[in-house]
Amino acid sequence: MHFSTAISGAVALFSISVFAAPNELTPRENPVAIPAKLVPESIANATALGVDVWGPIPDDATEGDGYYTAEPGTLGWAWIRAQQDLGEYEKELETRGLLPTAAIEKRQSTSIIVNTYSGDWCTGTAWHFTNPAYNSRWVPIENAFWFSIGFSSRTLRANEYVQLRRGPFNGDRCTTWHGSINGPTSPGTCWQIASTTCFELKQN
Repeated sequence: MHFSTAISGAVALFSISVFAAPNELTPRENPVAIPAKLVPESIANATALGVDVWGPIPDDATEGDGYYTAEPGTLGWAWIRAQQDLGEYEKELETRGLLPTAAIEKRQSTSIIVNTYSGDWCTGTAWHFTNPAYNSRWVPIENAFWFSIGFSSRTLRANEYVQLRRGPFNGDRCTTWHGSINGPTSPGTCWQIASTTCFELKQN
């Protein structure tokens, strides 16, 4: 069993520079203004704070064994929340020939990431599990529950699902199965879940 420790500001109403316009440069390497209405709120908020959503997680996040934790209001939290919306945003940029090279490299080098939250609709303290192994159960050490969950880097595949479990703080916190999220899933989705203290990534 693996254990973790616990880990929105105003919507930024502006255009975000992605990469421009000199004719001798390719679109992926140029800064170009993306209309604000196309930028997910989480990515706009993170960018307004100076966070590179395609770069590494900011230093104010706490690293554990296979996960990061971050509290609301930190750069790390803004980065984690933005990751859930990157997939759909990258599709929009790609159709316009504006997907940054850094995004392509990151997408090729990472697997699924599971983000769980202590609040509704992906708010509150965040747990960021990087590439959790199949058939391993993950729980918070603290006396905490998860009430929402999302995925980043990629979505659940058709042969994958996440089991949601709960149990008492003084016992097996994975003892009772109470639901599942089944693949395939869509990018950028935040799932409301019943109080959960454990999840397990599995394959059919």
